[in-house]
Amino acid sequence: MMSRARTLVVLALTLLWVASCATARPSYTIMVRNSTGESIKDATVSWEGFKSVAGGSMFPGVWSSDNFIRTPLPARVLVRWRTPDGVTHREEVAIPKGVPRRFRGTLHFELLEDGRVEVRVDS
Repeated sequence: MMSRARTLVVLALTLLWVASCATARPSYTIMVRNSTGESIKDATVSWEGFKSVAGGSMFPGVWSSDNFIRTPLPARVLVRWRTPDGVTHREEVAIPKGVPRRFRGTLHFELLEDGRVEVRVDS
């Protein structure tokens, strides 16, 4: 039978190992801001195998975020939303160059009145 001290050491080492595994994977945030000047619906940021829950229905000036994402970033993502007149806007945007493979920060997607999307990175 293991001594109590040895059990505590094994438990502590196991917890350290689990914590190091969890932090070894990328974890970032996607933030969507509605700067269109009107309410929108079905706002999403997606790519193959991933669809962000950030967005959805949004009033003007509102932002929404999806946190603790661990899916590897592609070079390009699809941003979509629908305006009150039923028009679906779609723009494929590039992830800014220089974003590291193990990115930890926030990707900001700002939806603009003219249907464009601006992307900004905060590390």
